[in-house]
Amino acid sequence: MLAVDFRVTGIAGKTFFDILSPYLVLRAFGGPVFWEHEGESETGGDKYHFQIGAGMVLALPRRFDAFVEVVPVGERAAALGLSGILSERHSPRLDIPPSSRADP
Repeated sequence: MLAVDFRVTGIAGKTFFDILSPYLVLRAFGGPVFWEHEGESETGGDKYHFQIGAGMVLALPRRFDAFVEVVPVGERAAALGLSGILSERHSPRLDIPPSSRADP
């Protein structure tokens, strides 16, 4: 079996209290799936070519995040996970000492 998937995603959200970020998500996707059944080549695709859902990210200590996403419309899905930043160099949450900040 071989599947090819093209995907476009739009996300809109807001961060509250510097740690909680709820968001809405809209995805459109599609692509063929190729497989063989009883010696015959078959081609198919997704039943739904969109997803509409919502999620939330919680910033945790030590540069970790916990997230949950639920997609009840279109191709249904749910995700729950934990992510972390390995390098301080690329961390968006680094505290910059006041003496290093530019004056507005």
